[in-house]
Amino acid sequence: MKKAYTLIAIAASMSFAAKIGVLVNQGSCPSGHYPTIIKLDAEDSDNATKYSGDDKKPIGISGKSLVEFSYCVFDYDKLHKMAYDYVVLRMDDKCPEGSKAFARRHDTEDSNNANSPKGSFLVSPSDIGDNAKIEYCFVPKETDPKKIKYPYPFQKSYGVFANPSSSSSIVRNQVKIDDEDSGNGNDWDWRDIKDDATKNRIKNIVEGGDNTIYHTIKWVGSTNNLPAMSETWKTTVGVLRVNNSASCQRTFKITLDTEDSGSSGYDDGSNEYAGITIPNDLSSVTFDFCVVDGTNIPKARYDYVVLRTSKYCPAGTYPFARHHDSEDSNNKNFPKYSPIVWPSKITDNANLEFCLVPGQSNGVKYPFSASQGIFAANPKMNNLVYGRVEVEDQYDGRCAKYEDIEIPSPSAPDGSGVDRTSVCVEWENDNDNSWEYYGASKNIKTRIHNIVNGDGETYYRVLHWNGKSLSKSAEAVVEAPAVGEIAPVAAVSVLPEIKGFDHSAVTVELKSAGKVVVSIMNIRGDVVATVSQENMQPGIHMVKWNSGPVPNGRYVVAVKQNGKVSAKNVILK
Repeated sequence: MKKAYTLIAIAASMSFAAKIGVLVNQGSCPSGHYPTIIKLDAEDSDNATKYSGDDKKPIGISGKSLVEFSYCVFDYDKLHKMAYDYVVLRMDDKCPEGSKAFARRHDTEDSNNANSPKGSFLVSPSDIGDNAKIEYCFVPKETDPKKIKYPYPFQKSYGVFANPSSSSSIVRNQVKIDDEDSGNGNDWDWRDIKDDATKNRIKNIVEGGDNTIYHTIKWVGSTNNLPAMSETWKTTVGVLRVNNSASCQRTFKITLDTEDSGSSGYDDGSNEYAGITIPNDLSSVTFDFCVVDGTNIPKARYDYVVLRTSKYCPAGTYPFARHHDSEDSNNKNFPKYSPIVWPSKITDNANLEFCLVPGQSNGVKYPFSASQGIFAANPKMNNLVYGRVEVEDQYDGRCAKYEDIEIPSPSAPDGSGVDRTSVCVEWENDNDNSWEYYGASKNIKTRIHNIVNGDGETYYRVLHWNGKSLSKSAEAVVEAPAVGEIAPVAAVSVLPEIKGFDHSAVTVELKSAGKVVVSIMNIRGDVVATVSQENMQPGIHMVKWNSGPVPNGRYVVAVKQNGKVSAKNVILK
C-alpha cells in the first residue's frame, strides 16, 4: 500500500536570464548573439544631430540624419554593478534581476520617415514604427566598494550608456539626436519607477526634451580585470500554457499563418487542446508557450516534446527542428524576427526548434503541472487528455503535366461539336516543409514522428493533465510536481554537485557515500566518456578522465550516485 503524503508547494528561489542589447560596432557580434540595429530618422530640416565627448566616436552609434544604434544580444541573470549607473537595451519581457525597466519615446521625422526596423519584432519589446519607443534597463550603481568586482561591466569591445565621472580608463561620448521639431511628442514611460531621484539618475544618462542626448562610455584600459561576457548555461524549455495560472519564467505566443485555401484544425481528440488556439476561419494556429527551467527535466513513462528556448536541449534529450512553409499571401506569422523566440526563427516562414525527451519505464505519470501541456502521443493513461492539431502549411501547388481532351459541345466555335481544351492531370506540390534532426538515429527520428509528423502539412499531438488538481492524488503529486515547486522536508538535497571540469578531471562534491558514475555527453546527447569509482565518501573529489580525442566544445557532465543524478553544461577548452 502506498503512503499518502500531504505536500505543501513552496515557490523555489530561481533566477532566470533575460536578454539585453549591448552596444557594439556593426559586424562585431560573436556568432549566435543576434546583431540588432535600430535606425532613428532624425529631423531632416536644419538637422542638429551632433557627437561630442572625448573622441566623438561612441561604440555602436553612427550617422546624423539617420542615427544608427548597433547591438549584440546576451543573456544575463544579473548584470554586474559598477561604481556608476548604466543603461542597456531591454530585449525580453523583463529586465535582469536588480535592474529597472523604462522606455524613451522618440518623435522622429514626419516626412519620408526611415525608422528601422519598421513593423518587425527584431527589437522586441521596443516598438519601431513611424515613431520609436525604445525599451531599456537601468542598472543602479553599487554603493559598497567591496561588492564591486570589475571596473567595467562588459568586455572592451562593447559600449554602455552611462555618464560617470572622468576616468583614465574610460572614454566618454555623447550623441544629441535632433528629434522631430514640429509638435514634438518625445516622452518617457517609467514603468514602476516612481521616485524622482531615480528618474533624474536615468536622465543623467539619457537626457530628453525636444531632443534626446545619449551618454555612452567605452573602456580603453587594461582588459585583465574585465568580466567574461555572460553565457547563460541554465537550460530552459517551452511547454504549452493551458491557462494563466501556469508558473512561468516568461511567456510568449507563436502564430503560424497557414494556407488560406486550406483548413487547419483539431482532430481525433476531445477538443481540449493545451495552449493551442485556432480561429473560426481556420487561417492560423497559435501556440501559447510557458518557459520553465529544464536543467533536470523530468522523464515520463512515454516520449514527449518541448520547445527549445535556450542554446542546448537538456541533458539526455534530442534536438530537432520543423520548418513550416507558411502562407505566401499577406503573411501574418508572429512574432516575426523576434529574439524572444530564439533559437526558433519566425519570418515569413517558421523554423521551430524542439527537444525530444525520451520516456523511461519508471518515469512520472505527467512531467509538469496541470496548467502546462506537452507534445506527446496518447499513452492511454487515466487523467490525461489527448488531441491532435493539423497545421495546414502553404500548398504551393502547380500543374506538372497537362493533357488535351475533347468535350462534346454543340456551341463549339469551329462548329465541330466538340470543344478542345487542356486539363491538368498531375499536380506537384512545391511545399518547402522540412526537418532537421541534428544527427539523430533512425530510432529517434521514428519516435519524433510519433509525436510531430507531416509532409505537406504538420500534425502536432498534444497532451495535458485533465484539469483536476494534481494534489487530489498523493501519487500524482509525487510523480508530477509543478516545475519551480518543491516539497518541504522531502526536498532536502542529496544530489552530487559538479564543481569543476577540464581535460583531466571532473571535480564533484558528494553528499553521501557510494559508487559514482560520471558521464560526459555531447550536445546531441551521445556519451563520449564514462568513468566510475567505487565506495566514494562524502566531500569534494577529483574524478580523473582522459579527454583523448574528444574535441573542445560544449558538453554536458552528468554525475550519478545512489540513484541521484545531477547534470551541468560545461565547456571543454
